[in-house]
Amino acid sequence: MKMRFSLAFILILLLLAAACSGYSDFEMLLKLKTSMLGPYGHGLEDWMLSPSSSAHCSFSGVTCNEDSRVVSLNLSSHCLLSGFIPPEIGLLNKLVNLTLSSHNLSGRLPLEMAELTSLRIFNISNNVFVGDFPGEITLGMTQLEILDIYNNNFSGPLPLDLVHLKNLKHLHLGGNYFSGSIPESYSQIQSLEYLGLNGNELSGKVPSSLAKLKNLRNLYVGYYSTYEGGIPQDFGSLSSLEVLDMASCNLTGEIPPSLGKLKRLHSLFLQMKSLGFYPS
Repeated sequence: MKMRFSLAFILILLLLAAACSGYSDFEMLLKLKTSMLGPYGHGLEDWMLSPSSSAHCSFSGVTCNEDSRVVSLNLSSHCLLSGFIPPEIGLLNKLVNLTLSSHNLSGRLPLEMAELTSLRIFNISNNVFVGDFPGEITLGMTQLEILDIYNNNFSGPLPLDLVHLKNLKHLHLGGNYFSGSIPESYSQIQSLEYLGLNGNELSGKVPSSLAKLKNLRNLYVGYYSTYEGGIPQDFGSLSSLEVLDMASCNLTGEIPPSLGKLKRLHSLFLQMKSLGFYPS
């Protein structure tokens, strides 16, 4: 009876705090737990009610700042989560790192994620999210450096809004069902070091304008897509490139000799029956 009374008292305190100052990060994490565990889920056992207003800072996968605001939520090493991301996640607006990779989370991403304007790392890879990727949620994420949505069930065109992310270094959109062409405007993300578009259902020509990405070290565009034409001659000017994967994506024509200028290139994947070499 005492335990039930104590829990009820704690709940009353949390509700009073919410009424006075809005939802706390503590409450938001408990809401996230309910949503992400799903009806039959388990895990996050240490995410429990507590009379301490900063108890959530000791939750596994959670890091707080000096004001007990959550700045990092990394659940990549936890038991399999099988629910969804609720709209309330937008209230964790001090998040710098949101890593929810390698689970079974599903549904569509809530547009309220646009409130996460402090994000530097946004990793939801290896889940089963569906629908168009809402690129508009990234418009205020001006500090974003890593966006990894690899191996989900996103579809529709590749998001165009990402070109506004001037600090983005790692962009992985591979392993989904994106269709249409690779946007020419992706060449405007000059900070990119890693671009993964592999394992989608893309078509059209591979834009030669991607050669403007002078900081690019890894470029993956192969597998399952059905491009038209061949490898752009201009790719020979990607002087920082270390990995180029354009395998099994319907490319034709000759392998341009300009690729021989890529002195840092150590891995080249071009498994194609219809590609050939220029005669020396």
